[in-house]
Amino acid sequence: MNTDVILLSPDAPSTLETIKFLFQSNEEKYTVIKNESSTSCADWWKAFGYPSKLDENGEYYRIKGFVSCFFCHCFVCVSVV
Repeated sequence: MNTDVILLSPDAPSTLETIKFLFQSNEEKYTVIKNESSTSCADWWKAFGYPSKLDENGEYYRIKGFVSCFFCHCFVCVSVV
């Protein structure tokens, strides 16, 4: 699984509402991927992953600026440095 970061589209800003809509309307193309970070993280962080989009090569790419809970599928906008 590729963990490179992409934006949804240069024409449409990635807002929390956009992310929610895309996940609800096209479940085959959007999913939450596991955080494969090599650094250890707090136990509570393991409940979260990264929203991602399926590309034309069949690989999921992380949607920049968001995390999602694996259990309740809520999305959180995070600041990107």
